[in-house]
Amino acid sequence: MLLVASIAYAWLLNLDYATVEAPIFGSTGLVLGSPPAMFVWLGYAMAALPVLWLPLDLRFPSQVAYWWLYVVLLVPLMFVPYHVLGGSWRVLPLPGTILTLFGLLGAFYLVPRIRIPLVYLDERTFTAGWVPLAVVSMVFLAVKVGFRLELPTDVYDVRMAARNSMPGATLSAYVAAIAQRCIAPVSVAIGIGGRRPLFLVLGLLMALGTFTLAAEKTLVALPIFFVVVAALCTWFRRSFGLMLIAALMALLTTSICEYMMLDGAVMSAHGSRRVLFVPAHLTSYYWEYYSGHPYAFFSNWIVARLFGTGGILTPSETIGLAYFGTADSNANANLWASGFADMGYPGMLLVTIAAGCIFRVVDSLTQPRTFLTASLIMSAVAIVWAEGALQTSLLSGGVFPILIMFYVYSSAVAPRRPASHRPAPRYRRSVIVPTGGRF
Repeated sequence: MLLVASIAYAWLLNLDYATVEAPIFGSTGLVLGSPPAMFVWLGYAMAALPVLWLPLDLRFPSQVAYWWLYVVLLVPLMFVPYHVLGGSWRVLPLPGTILTLFGLLGAFYLVPRIRIPLVYLDERTFTAGWVPLAVVSMVFLAVKVGFRLELPTDVYDVRMAARNSMPGATLSAYVAAIAQRCIAPVSVAIGIGGRRPLFLVLGLLMALGTFTLAAEKTLVALPIFFVVVAALCTWFRRSFGLMLIAALMALLTTSICEYMMLDGAVMSAHGSRRVLFVPAHLTSYYWEYYSGHPYAFFSNWIVARLFGTGGILTPSETIGLAYFGTADSNANANLWASGFADMGYPGMLLVTIAAGCIFRVVDSLTQPRTFLTASLIMSAVAIVWAEGALQTSLLSGGVFPILIMFYVYSSAVAPRRPASHRPAPRYRRSVIVPTGGRF
């Protein structure tokens, strides 16, 4: 069933691209090419090959992220580059490398879990520290930047204003990133996974507040996405991947029906195109551009900026200027595309190893009580990696703060063992023997 579902998903993906995406967004580069039939069939075979090792049921929370990278990055990248870049044999190394690295990432599940020592912390102490941290971060942003009382109408103008008021590598930018990418989603994840209403309300309020600040639609959509992932992990844990593919097939079907019957493209613009085709589209540009230009060598990372070795333009700005005519287009791709921009194929290998290590750290910290919370957190990490660079995601994407917060939360909810595991000694009932007199 999983093999049939993966092939059907790939077919529906190609149908949506030819029917909806290319006719509407062809001017942006999503052109409809005519790759040879051999490469189309090869794309189907390469898209279905990971079924051999993909987990049928969830045994680790990081497998939620692994599945998301499969349906959002791997399958589209088996087809889209042949349309966007043209040609045939010269494009084959890109999907072939992605498939190989995806298999390497899956091999990390063969590595035993690590025993990570936890600190002593109870849940009350965690709550007493978490809530003030969230409040202080929101007060800081309100004083430093200022929230809007109304929802933004033109999201692009609000984003540009947020970039000017919170430039990169500044305290305001990092506080906003931690509030948006760490405190808000982790609060919602704890609220849903741990059934903590206080954390859920706090996370939703922070998501709404930071949305008015930066107008990032992901902040509002993430709690809804958490609800879907929580439902799949709770009711369909033994067939998580199959149900995830079915959900995205429903999205593609809705996009096609809306365009053909209602002449609309709402589901495409905010759903299928944004989630499935844009990452593959931009990955093709990254691979083509940096195959003939010097690599960035992590010039957009905080270390390079602190030492003054950062480039004038980041890779996303470079791609935006080269293919869209403006550096303000914010053409972020994903972890593998950015890894290629930094160091070529060795850079892609490096980010794959780093992602696999993060997978095993989260899996090692997870307990049965925190499995659902960890799964929601890893789904948020997967969304960040599917849209941006891994090294940028560590701080700006909130991945490193998320790991710290999850470590502290795991310490707070961990069961406490007695100081000694030896069983208590059994005392025999003593018998008093009278020495004289009456007994």
